[in-house]
Amino acid sequence: MRTTVCLAVMGGARRLSYHSSMIEGVTFAILLLMAAEMTPGPDGAPPRQPQLAVSGGTVHLAYGAGNAVFASASRDEGTTWSKAIRLPGDGVLSLGMRRGPRIAATGRTVLVTAVLGAKGKGADGDVRLWRSTDEGRTWAAAPHLNDVPDSAREGLHSMAASPDGSVAVVWLDLRKKGMRLYGVFSRDAGKTWSPNRLLYESPGGSICECCHPTVALGEKGRVAVMFRNSLAGNRDMYLLRSADGGATFSAAEK
Repeated sequence: MRTTVCLAVMGGARRLSYHSSMIEGVTFAILLLMAAEMTPGPDGAPPRQPQLAVSGGTVHLAYGAGNAVFASASRDEGTTWSKAIRLPGDGVLSLGMRRGPRIAATGRTVLVTAVLGAKGKGADGDVRLWRSTDEGRTWAAAPHLNDVPDSAREGLHSMAASPDGSVAVVWLDLRKKGMRLYGVFSRDAGKTWSPNRLLYESPGGSICECCHPTVALGEKGRVAVMFRNSLAGNRDMYLLRSADGGATFSAAEK
């Protein structure tokens, strides 16, 4: 089994340290590959919340700067990086405190998500999607993923992809009173998506309102989603599992 692990670390306002490790059996190595320059926002806003994804030998980077979302790629294991591309679209970007763009890659397809709204700052916001089918060289915007407008206004979400083209996006949702966990799933690298699915609602009325969820994909349709619950005043981490690509989930486990 061979796994690539990447770590993005901000160093100063515009520099990104990229660390890569390869795990194969019991062999483990880590290299500091480079410090990448990141483009600031159009108003000079500093880059924030960098995220990395790897597909094949290409490393993909997404980050926010002001209300702009940028993407870049390295095709030589981080030695050099392409010029950052500002993704199309406008709005107020949810950025900071674990809010910001997410990036995932499967084959030659790269996907970036972010929460933007006309007003932002929790007043409104949808999960926007951008998709590239040429390893991040060109991008196209897609309709937002939440099917109730502004229900993703908390700005906290997560995305993951697997080599077989499966993609999952989960977010904190406010379409009804109380915070719930919703998600969508794709089996064709983000070309089409499932309907919005309610993954969990707390019997206490709301899951934790300020902690972002995390989704991970495995082989043969396995999906795992971690989130912070809120039950009787206790806020603990819970896990949901699916063995059918997100069509159904097990009961939440503490």
